[in-house]
Amino acid sequence: MSHPLRAGLCTALPLAAALSLLACGSDDVTGTGGLALTVSGGEATRVGFPHREGEVDHAFADGWSVTFDRYVLVLGAVRLTTPGGTLAGEAQTPVAVDLTANGGAAQALTTLTDLPAQRLDLGFELQAAQPDTTGTADPADVARMASAGWSALIAGQASKGGRTVTFELGLATPARYTRCSNGVDGTRGLVVENNKTAGAVINAHAVHLFWDRIGTDATLRFDPFAAMAGDDDHLTADELAGQDLNDLRDADGERLLDAAGDPLFFYDDVGNLDRDETDLQAFVAEQVRLSLHLNGLGLCTYTRL
Repeated sequence: MSHPLRAGLCTALPLAAALSLLACGSDDVTGTGGLALTVSGGEATRVGFPHREGEVDHAFADGWSVTFDRYVLVLGAVRLTTPGGTLAGEAQTPVAVDLTANGGAAQALTTLTDLPAQRLDLGFELQAAQPDTTGTADPADVARMASAGWSALIAGQASKGGRTVTFELGLATPARYTRCSNGVDGTRGLVVENNKTAGAVINAHAVHLFWDRIGTDATLRFDPFAAMAGDDDHLTADELAGQDLNDLRDADGERLLDAAGDPLFFYDDVGNLDRDETDLQAFVAEQVRLSLHLNGLGLCTYTRL
């Protein structure tokens, strides 16, 4: 199943000035250059929610605040191809990046050299961890992910009033991303210039995790998550599977209501979920897949693996 990534309510993340190189140049530049590809979780993985980016405030409608302890993604199979489909460069080895490491600084994924200096398409994969996968993630976390077949491990805490809920969400969300547009200017792919190393960023937008919609006009909500944490106030991905998207309940089994007093629903407005994917675990897994963009808000097409 292939889907276009949708920007929804994401806001463009600040990008290094070097990214302006990607929005210029022609498709037929001669010579060779390079590409340094990084991964960033932006302000969300650095400070959590609520936070403000640009003119947009990212805050939970139901009053929760969230911070992250670990935000691990396994990314690999980076491929650059010419407009005609010829392979120009690749880095197959997966890397386990923890987007909270080093103060939340952008994490290096790969640097490719000797690329043809022209416009190139970017592709990459979100992959299941392997026992020998390395990167900025804790090796113990990688070992657990490899054993469980997870491609994402997201952990932190949510607080509201006097209550704190910890969460550790291990998710199997492997996907292949292709035909990425450039968030700098909306063009397809990126431009490698002669005798220069361009920079590009895969942005992992954590805001997707807690949105109540797949599509537009989404709102951040944590009440449906907190309801599944149980008596220990610790939430796992398996527990999310007990929350029905069409019948959201609180910890006492009562119907969850929105601010207007109406029953609360989580919506898939664009039909990304399969017919049998009707629980919160499947919903969050899809939001993880949707969260990856190129250079801010650049959209890709992805296929589940």
